[in-house]
Amino acid sequence: MYVDIHGKSDPKVAAVFKRQLRAQCKGVGEPLTLELPRVAMAGREIAVVFARANSRWTVAEQKTFASMLERGIAVLPVVPDPDAAKGLPSCLSHINAFVRSFFGDAWAECLADEVLSIAWLHRRTPKVFISYKRTDSGPIAAQLYDRFNHLGYETFFDEASVPRGADFQRELMWWLNDADLLIVLASPNFPLSKWCMKEVSFCQDRSIGVVAVDWPDAVYGRERRLPFPGVDDDTKKPRILNRATPDQVLVLRGRDFAASEKPRKGRDPDLPSRELTAEALSRVLAMCARQRTVAIGQRLRELVPLALRALPGAAPMAGVPTGSDLVFHDTSGVESFVRVVPFRPRPETIRQAAIDGVAYGAVAYGAVAGCFYAENDPLDPRAQALRWLANGKRPPNPTQSDGWVWAYYRGIMS
Repeated sequence: MYVDIHGKSDPKVAAVFKRQLRAQCKGVGEPLTLELPRVAMAGREIAVVFARANSRWTVAEQKTFASMLERGIAVLPVVPDPDAAKGLPSCLSHINAFVRSFFGDAWAECLADEVLSIAWLHRRTPKVFISYKRTDSGPIAAQLYDRFNHLGYETFFDEASVPRGADFQRELMWWLNDADLLIVLASPNFPLSKWCMKEVSFCQDRSIGVVAVDWPDAVYGRERRLPFPGVDDDTKKPRILNRATPDQVLVLRGRDFAASEKPRKGRDPDLPSRELTAEALSRVLAMCARQRTVAIGQRLRELVPLALRALPGAAPMAGVPTGSDLVFHDTSGVESFVRVVPFRPRPETIRQAAIDGVAYGAVAYGAVAGCFYAENDPLDPRAQALRWLANGKRPPNPTQSDGWVWAYYRGIMS
């Protein structure tokens, strides 16, 4: 991945971002070069432009930015607050900027995740699923849903995301199969919910990343200082916390819970009715931003071997910047370019695979290019519609080829 950083008005901010970007690239095993290559690398280039309200840009800098846009290089402006957008170069004024103040203390982690989404992933919009026990952490789940949605995430929250009249369980699993990350609110009574445990088991079975928010230690034990409904001397922490690595768990403290509207005798032990403080909410957001790309990378590493086994003769394509692009010949000798993706592909994803397959020299018109992904419900009308849309002839165009999707479902290809 190639990232070019501009903007001398914010050197300290740029330095914080560089450290965080290096750390998150290291976490996913993605090589990082802090300059653009001389030869185009098929969408793996991005320029990050830091600006303030009083930023000034030379004619040469503005020509450089305009040239990047003309060459199809992604350019992401970054400003401290909305008013500072007036300090952007005129050629970038039409591009929606990353506003640091929207993300609070988590801005560096979220900006690094944004850059990785643009230059490394094949889906821009982060997609997360909140798993929680309503009687334990309903207000926190609703708070996270509002916060993530405000920041542009696509977020599953059972009270708002299941269409009325739909099969509730089927809709949960359909949505979860396409999530980047499962956020578990691991409250004391979380294991008592069969739905929550099914969600965790589903993710673990399909290599979908999981992060957990752990309740304070003071909730547990004989000398517990924070009484919690349903917790007694023998209550243990949810076992999912034992299976997670330290960087996948955020441990809450008593002061991370915002004050209740109805304090009792100078103290408020009623944790199930309380939200998180702004500082704690930022910590959750930062953890999710760090772990999202790690989780996606792990799922890709699990899916690529499945694709190699499911597509006889498939092999990683030489000379491309990612190990998730494959090439193979079917039994009739037709050559195919296959992009393995860790989510349910959208039409633009499939089209981009076809374009990149031609650019890499893997396919010519008349060959096949498309995406391989893991499907949990191939009989769902939406999955059938995706295959119907993708699997067919395309107009004769040198940048397009026959489209295809390979849906993998427990050893069965469709």
